[in-house]
Amino acid sequence: MKTKPQLDIMILAAGKASRMGQAKQLLKLQGQSLLEICLAKATTLPTASVVVVLGAYLAQTQPLVSTFGKGVHAVVNKDWESGMGSSIATGMNKILEINPSAKATMVLLADQPLVSAEKLHEMLDLYQQKAPPIITSAYSGTFGVPAIFERAMFKHLLQLKGKTGAKKVMKQHLDQLTYFDLPMAAFDADTPKDFEQIKAMIMDNGG
Repeated sequence: MKTKPQLDIMILAAGKASRMGQAKQLLKLQGQSLLEICLAKATTLPTASVVVVLGAYLAQTQPLVSTFGKGVHAVVNKDWESGMGSSIATGMNKILEINPSAKATMVLLADQPLVSAEKLHEMLDLYQQKAPPIITSAYSGTFGVPAIFERAMFKHLLQLKGKTGAKKVMKQHLDQLTYFDLPMAAFDADTPKDFEQIKAMIMDNGG
């Protein structure tokens, strides 16, 4: 039986969350911040490293990352205000610094708390079975992150800048996408209304 491949994980948590009006990375569900929830899930996967890209609210977010210990690394995107693209490039550079022979990177957002650890494991299982260039989450008639990018895609992630995120790389390689059904990826905490909806869904499910 094959063992699960190790991969590196990038968690994007650098933004100011201007639409939320406060640090959404630090919003709490059941006593844990969204960033801690994401990290807890990521560290259940067989990873070579987990890299968390930070920027805004650094004084509050960096100590949270440090509590997860060995294998979890914070990197600061000094250009975080320019947008998600620069954060992805910063994270990718850090992953290759830590693990030059990295084979695949899973990209996660800190503000998708309804995405379960079980689904992330299933996504990794799919990568193990097929090893496609890109696995993208399919939800609500579209696609995006969480996603896994194989090494051949790293050069494209490194070139991202400004507000352009990982979806640009996906759109440039539509014929190389493998879709993973993940409806809960549709719910991210961008606004107070979004967060209230997420809390209500958790309560409805007995959380």
